[in-house]
Amino acid sequence: MSQIQNTIKLICIIYIFPYINFYNKYKNIENYLDFCNRVTLSGIKSFESVENPKISIISPVYNREKYILRFLSSIQNQSFKDIEILFVDDFSLDNSLKLIEFLQKKDKRIKLIKNKKNKGTFISRNIGILKSKGKYLMISDPDDILTKNSLQSLYNFSEKNKYDIIRFNIYLGKGVLNHQAYVDALESRSINQPELTTYLFYGLGRLTLIDYNISNKFIRRELLIKVLNHIKSIYLSLYMVYFEDGLILFILHRLAKSYYFLKKVLYYYVKNKHSITSVDYNSLFLKSIFYYLKFVYLNSKNTKVERGMTNYNIYNLCKGHKVKDKFIVKKEDYDLFSFTLLNLLKNKFITIENKKYLNELKEELFKLFPKKNK
Repeated sequence: MSQIQNTIKLICIIYIFPYINFYNKYKNIENYLDFCNRVTLSGIKSFESVENPKISIISPVYNREKYILRFLSSIQNQSFKDIEILFVDDFSLDNSLKLIEFLQKKDKRIKLIKNKKNKGTFISRNIGILKSKGKYLMISDPDDILTKNSLQSLYNFSEKNKYDIIRFNIYLGKGVLNHQAYVDALESRSINQPELTTYLFYGLGRLTLIDYNISNKFIRRELLIKVLNHIKSIYLSLYMVYFEDGLILFILHRLAKSYYFLKKVLYYYVKNKHSITSVDYNSLFLKSIFYYLKFVYLNSKNTKVERGMTNYNIYNLCKGHKVKDKFIVKKEDYDLFSFTLLNLLKNKFITIENKKYLNELKEELFKLFPKKNK
């Protein structure tokens, strides 16, 4: 009988208890998200401005009036108050700008930067970084949500351990209550150079590119300023709304000296069907891919890691999104496409499958611009 009881206990420990813990955590998160979703203007609290904020939260905004209140509520409910919130309005066509201007009157920690024309996520974010005053930065989309006490946890951990970057786990979902745990860090651990660059591409021993999301990063501001100085020829001129995270992180991981994977869920990433990265395919999507591929090519040294990254990008960014089915190239973008395609094809480390695919893209490009290729 004791053997049967021990077996039952073992089954409970391995299968049932973890499920109960996950269910309780899920339920708490669900209640919190539901509260954030129902927040109204009357529920927005008042705060005085902070002269020397410890944390700056930078949020580029383009037509997000439906989500800004929920996002701000998740920030105001943080136990950590020593912050500034920088909204960079990218020439919104809805009431986003008016709403933020109203919210500024109640929460004076809010700073508003207005673009006089639509400049894209990449430029808007970089403007916010340059204007920020915090010791640490978070880059957050205004339709996402910070989990309770995430800022306090990150600040305390950063001050204690002096990491350049802390990467934390997120909840990922298509709607407010339709979400799942996205356990990105399998274990809490620190990584330093030179291994850090390798982990950018081959994280935790898995042969996949692991870093296209800047939202789950807590970063020292001085490091992000170094990143912008590294790309000052393009950081205020390159219009990008896709893969801008990957471009920034490509440099960030090279310049950072220390990095920490924190196995803790601190952010809710909402997959918004109205987001520009979720809309139907368009030429800007393809153009951004090639901006990114060109940047990686020009800044790679053909090391084993960077060869792997180039191959991954070609396969997953291009083929994974069926670029060939809708190959749309504007005349003014021909040089970008031809330069990137022809130079990648010269790289002897490109896989046979990717080489075949690049050649197909090249043929498509030449069909679109036969005069240029005589």
